[in-house]
Formats: sequence, structure tokens, C-alpha cells
Amino acid sequence: MRKLWLMLLIGCTAGAFTACSDGDDDQKPSCPITEYTVPSTAEIGGFYTVTGKGFEASAQLFLRNASGTETAAADQTVTATGIECTVPSTLTAGVYTVVVKQNGSWDLGPVRLEAAQNPVSSVVLPAAIKLNKTLEIAGNGFTSASRIFLETADAAKTRTELTAVPSSTGISCTIPDGVAAGTYNVILKHNNIDWTLGENIPAAVYKRLTGISYAMSQTCDFSTVEGGVEAVKAILLEMVGNDQEMADMYFEMLFSEGTNVVSQLSLKYGSDNRVTAVQQGEGADAADWYTFSFDGDKVSALNKMYEDGESGIRAFSWVLNGGKVESSNVDFMRTVSGEVVSRPADFTWTYDAVNGQCTGVVYQSTGSNYVSFDFENGNYTAGGMFEYGDAGKKNNIFGVDVAKAIAGVTTSLDDDHALACFLGYDGKASLNLPTATMFDAMSEDDPAKAVTCTQDGEGYVTAAKWGGVGMDMMGIGVKVTSETIFEFRLISQNGC
Repeated sequence: MRKLWLMLLIGCTAGAFTACSDGDDDQKPSCPITEYTVPSTAEIGGFYTVTGKGFEASAQLFLRNASGTETAAADQTVTATGIECTVPSTLTAGVYTVVVKQNGSWDLGPVRLEAAQNPVSSVVLPAAIKLNKTLEIAGNGFTSASRIFLETADAAKTRTELTAVPSSTGISCTIPDGVAAGTYNVILKHNNIDWTLGENIPAAVYKRLTGISYAMSQTCDFSTVEGGVEAVKAILLEMVGNDQEMADMYFEMLFSEGTNVVSQLSLKYGSDNRVTAVQQGEGADAADWYTFSFDGDKVSALNKMYEDGESGIRAFSWVLNGGKVESSNVDFMRTVSGEVVSRPADFTWTYDAVNGQCTGVVYQSTGSNYVSFDFENGNYTAGGMFEYGDAGKKNNIFGVDVAKAIAGVTTSLDDDHALACFLGYDGKASLNLPTATMFDAMSEDDPAKAVTCTQDGEGYVTAAKWGGVGMDMMGIGVKVTSETIFEFRLISQNGC
């Protein structure tokens, strides 16, 4: 019995010594590290600390896998109580042996490496990045150690680090000057591990629309009408019951030549960079058309032109969700039996799930369509009115939807729809720029009869020219050739 007890004592003593061993015979030096502790688990990419006595400044920690391959721990620091390091993010989950190399190689014990967990949750990124504004990323778990990068969404994967500061709602990132417009992935680097927060997010310099001008010139060809101008005037006179004054008015309105400013809008903004008014005209001649007020996500607009009870939209309001109109209320003013009455209606706005473009507005009471917005390949067509012949003519992601702007200024859209387009509250604009309308003569003999857009260096349309052949007027058969020029005035908004 005493012999068995002695053998067990010898076995336990040998086990205590071989826990820190170089794997050779007892003639080799003993492990220089004593009273050490090796944590049994660690997170890949996370911090790892081995405590103990005897670590020298030259000590190096390694992790050896089952096949015998050793990988040096990252960011190693020897302290008075042990050695601190980071588990390399290149390793895979499994059981490894912790090895210290100091005057030899010594096995300290096993550690199970586990896959790292994403340190942040509930992350919300904007649908598009404004390069001249702070990038606000909502989410939980961001710290001062969180590093944020914009990574080009191409084969090069070029990265730009942002200056990131945690906030109460997430993290605020300043984008350095010189980052080009394009498509980016948003990367979080935490404890040397990369986490993709968002992919293929478009980015561009943000500019704000400040005004729109619309002018039209017109020439008329009476040669197809027997008797020329006088015959046309006679036809008009007969059509209006021989009222000469009214006939002259219609002739002037339909067939006069020259350039006339049809519409000139000016958008005004307050100190908080939200719209306060849309005016007609500029300078001393400008008069409020709509005035705006904000209450949380509700935007209200009052039509100053209809304060005297004229027919039209008296007021409207939008409820925003993620910067887009989710629902609206419109107070229509109608004349009924000689009396102007209010006819309010509530609407729901619908959006394409893929492109994020507004597809229509429906009555909340019945679910029936009030207005539909037709898109083809991501471009607004207005039921075939607009054509997009050159896919290379891209629209800026924060730019005005030129086709909708033309429809809005020429009164093809109601005020609330047109203003939602101008202010960017109706979802994404068309991906491309229109090249023609259904009224244009797109022939090889006259290719200029189309829609042409002028863009600045950041891809914003600053002017659009629309030239084409007008339709026959009032069945008389007069050929009307018109040219319309729209000017979109924008201003760069740093920090708005």
C-alpha cells in the first residue's frame, strides 16, 4: 500500500512540472514562467491575457494548432503581471496550445478559440451618403475603439478611414475632402476584425435646390391652312361665338411668338436648413406660394395664393418616414353651386421595394389610385411621355428628377407631388436623364429636337432644354414648334 501511494505521488509531481514543458527530457532547463494562468477560451480578434511570473521583455506568445502550425499573437505587450495580446483574426475556431518562447519554447496549456461576435447591433445607415456632410450611423455598441472605413465597391476595395466619434445614438463620421462620388461599402474595424455594416451604398456631394426657371419660345407655321393667319382667326372667332375680344385672346395665347417666362420658383430655407417657403419669382417681386412648418416627422404647407378662397389646393401635409412621404392629407378647394368648399382627402404613398422610387398615391378611404408614377428600368416615363435613349446619361443621386420636374412645372403634377419631387421627399429620382419626349421629332434630319441636359462637375443638372414639335392646336392643323428651357439652381450645402 505504501508503494502504491509513493507511485501516485511521483505521478502527480511529474504532471505539475510538465504543464510548462519544452517537450524534451529532464536534462533541459525548466520553464521560466511560474504561477501562470491560461484562460480556457478566447475570441478570435479579441484581447487575450496570460498572467504569471517570470515573463521577460523578449517573451513571445504563439498559438499552435492541431497540425503543429504556430501563429504569433498580435499586439503583444509584456507587463509586470503577464503578457497581453490580441488573437489574430486570421485564425479559425478550434483548440490551440498557448506557447511562450523565452530562452526556449514552452507549452503553457490549451485554449479554445471561438468566432467573434459583431460588437454592434441595430445598425441603420442612410440610403445614400452625402460626401460633404457628417455620416451618421445609428446603432448600439460603438466605442472609441471603433474605426469606420468607406471601401470602394469594386475589385480594388480601396479604403478611406473616417474620423469617427461615438454618440448617444450611434457614431458620427466625418468624411475627408477628396472622396470621389461612387458606390461604397461601410466597414467597421473593431479589435482588428472587419465587419461590413452596409454594401453598395451610393455617395455624392450634396447640393440643395434653390430655384427653377422655365421659359418657352414658340414659332407657328400657318402654311398648311388655306387662307393663312386670317383663316385661323376666322375659325377661332366662330368657335367662341363671334366674341372678337375672346377670339383675339385665344389667338394671342395659342399662337403668339416670342419668349415668355412661364414659371419661376425660388425655394427658401431657414437656419435649420429646412424649407420655409416656395416663392414665385425672385427678389423684390417674389411672393410666397407655399409656406412650410414642421412638427417632428409632419410637414405642413399652406398655399398663400388661395387665401381668398380660390379653387385649388388650399393646404397639404406630409408624414415622413425615413425622409420619404409615407402619407399625406390634401385640402382641396372646390366651387360647388357658386360656393367654395373644402374637400380634404387622406392618401398613402407607395414605393418600389427595389429602387425606392414613388410608384403612386392612393386614397386611404378606398385604396383606389389617385395618381400613378410609371417607371421603366428605374426611370420615370409618365405613361410613355419621356424616353431614355442614352443609358450613360446618369442622374446625380441627390439631383432633381428632370422628367418629374418638367411634369411638375408644366402643371402635369399636383402641387404636393411636384414639391415633394423638388425637395427630395418622394424617394429616389430617376437613375438616368431623359433624352426625348413623345412630342419630339426624333429623326436623323433633326436630332436636336430632344431633351438635353447640362451637368456640372459633380453630376447635377443645372439646365434642361426641351425642343420639339407641338401638337395641332384646336383641330386647326397649325404646326407649332416650341423650345422650352428649364434652369435648376443649386447650392452646395456643407453641414446642412
